Amino acid sequence: MCQCLKNKKTLYIFRCFSDLFLLALIQQPISVTDEEITEMVLFPTINEACRVLDEGVVARASDLDVASVLGMSFPSYCGGIMFWADTVGSKHIYLSLKKCHTKI
Repeated sequence: MCQCLKNKKTLYIFRCFSDLFLLALIQQPISVTDEEITEMVLFPTINEACRVLDEGVVARASDLDVASVLGMSFPSYCGGIMFWADTVGSKHIYLSLKKCHTKI
């Protein structure tokens, strides 16, 4: 768990938490399902993809689908990350991201 700081020379400096803090986190057992792991990994990616669409960096969601399949090796049978997000549902994604954010 590090914070990334950018200085004037565009170098990145990482400031990490103490080892005692990390040890305390590791010693607390948690149980997560496969679905929760998938959500923790992919939902922030979907959130960022929506931000890219909103800012006009890409023209269509299908462009992100192609990029996710070819660039991230997202399973093509799922149709791409944005298509998959549509099948999951925006309300579920929003509530899951909100729940994860409150835990942090």
